[in-house]
Amino acid sequence: MNENEDISALILRKGPAVIVTAAKLSELGIDKPAYNFTWLFDMAEEESVHTMIFDMDGLEMISSAFIGFLLGVYQRLKKHSARLVLCRMTPSIVKALELTKVTRFFYLCGTLEEAEKRVQKDVKSP
Repeated sequence: MNENEDISALILRKGPAVIVTAAKLSELGIDKPAYNFTWLFDMAEEESVHTMIFDMDGLEMISSAFIGFLLGVYQRLKKHSARLVLCRMTPSIVKALELTKVTRFFYLCGTLEEAEKRVQKDVKSP
């Protein structure tokens, strides 16, 4: 699989939101510096992206490198007042995020539908 195929398997654009499949991202090797994820950081800086939703379904655990990656995405989104939403997390992932005290940077939703509703609510808000 080449990088373009990897990207198309990772993301889905829905209006002002971008949905990222976190399990696939992890499978590609977020912990490995050899794989270049700068395209995702670039996407987070696009003014047209109002929200990025990371769908954590299928991800059992989260590494410190992945948490650092999420914080990097958050910082880029924050530059233009966009948001980062995480959804469908296992209790162990929620606990890891709580222990590292990073939950204040993300919106946490139980389901993808809740995350999408959050996006719609944010788009309607001034």
